[in-house]
Amino acid sequence: MKVHIIGNISCPTDPENTADAFNTYSIKMAKLLSNRFQIVFYGTAEYSHIFDKHNRSSKNPINFIIVNCLNDFQDVIKTGLKFNSGEYLIKGFQEKEKVTNQTRLSIRDSLASCSTQGDVVLTLFDHYIFQNVYSKVHIVDLFSFSISFHFQFRNRIFSSPHQEKYVAEVSWCEPYVNYINPTYSEYKLKSSDWFSEKSEYDVRKNFVTIFPPFDHNDFHFNQKKKISIDGPYLYLARIQEWKGIDVFMVLAKKFPAKTFWIAGQTELRGNFMRIQHCTGYHVYYDLDEYPNVKYWGFANTELRKKLLFESSCLIQPTCYVEPFGLNVVEAMFSGTPVIAPDRGGFQSTVTTDNGFLYEYNDYKDNTIEKISSLIDRITEINPKKTRKNAIKRFSKETILPQIEEYISSFEGKEIDNFL
Repeated sequence: MKVHIIGNISCPTDPENTADAFNTYSIKMAKLLSNRFQIVFYGTAEYSHIFDKHNRSSKNPINFIIVNCLNDFQDVIKTGLKFNSGEYLIKGFQEKEKVTNQTRLSIRDSLASCSTQGDVVLTLFDHYIFQNVYSKVHIVDLFSFSISFHFQFRNRIFSSPHQEKYVAEVSWCEPYVNYINPTYSEYKLKSSDWFSEKSEYDVRKNFVTIFPPFDHNDFHFNQKKKISIDGPYLYLARIQEWKGIDVFMVLAKKFPAKTFWIAGQTELRGNFMRIQHCTGYHVYYDLDEYPNVKYWGFANTELRKKLLFESSCLIQPTCYVEPFGLNVVEAMFSGTPVIAPDRGGFQSTVTTDNGFLYEYNDYKDNTIEKISSLIDRITEINPKKTRKNAIKRFSKETILPQIEEYISSFEGKEIDNFL
């Protein structure tokens, strides 16, 4: 049985220069699972070397299938948007749709020719690529958001057992699943007459919650790490309103004696930093008015390690329901306390051992007040205990066997992909 892994088809498969969690996670999963399964990975020609080092030492080398090349992204590049910018990852536009559709067709054809009956496909992003293999392979929605295009799939790995109630409407699903209300620990569904005829057991039997796996060696840590109420306080995310960057900037203004760091791809015009808002317009912050703020730009792997370790606290004031929040757990592996809202994946990851949850409120002033009350408490968190707890709960040694067991459960089973 082969396992096919597909990441974000709208981005090149670049492990360094994309901020997209889908691609970084799919690359990690391919390497981890190759010890147990034969892996087929679909990606960009120029990055087919990303598994070379791994393949030289592995008994089961990863088969890299080329489905696009950087030249296919030329029209996108001409727009001036960076692949590692939040604006590119979120925004829909003609040039991006063109290359996405081309890649979709390429993966669809490659998957049909490379797969055999009973294989498993782990998909993180797309639905249409399975048109030719619905009855041939087991399709698993990995790192499931439950708000994406394919939540009629029966086989799903959720990234967190706690997700606040929200409703996502999909008008084109077959059968028409109109509303899904994914509180993961108590999964219930509201839908069409067809869907309501399904029993709760039938709906849930191939749903499972498994945290993403982490390698503690990927993060810097020193037993002498100290936490200071003076900072630095780190923001490490897309430079967008719905990630909470505007809240972070207000906090920086409120505490001028403390140091604040920002890392993420955005445009700088002189010393003016652009922030994308939910409505599509942009706001520019004059960093000269924030002398206690340092903007680091996009954080590649090494800079990310440095910032996570050297920070005294990661503040993640996300305005939407995060399905997991990878950077929060990365901070924990670095021994760094976390402040985050009390909803979504943070409810499963942030504890009194590693940080603080604040009561989320749509009113920004209330959010700032709640975070402000927690900032001076970060010295209560023990860095060594934080890292130890992260290794126990989220390390690959803990998580990988769970994923392997789930994938292995499909061996010999009848293909049954849809609810």
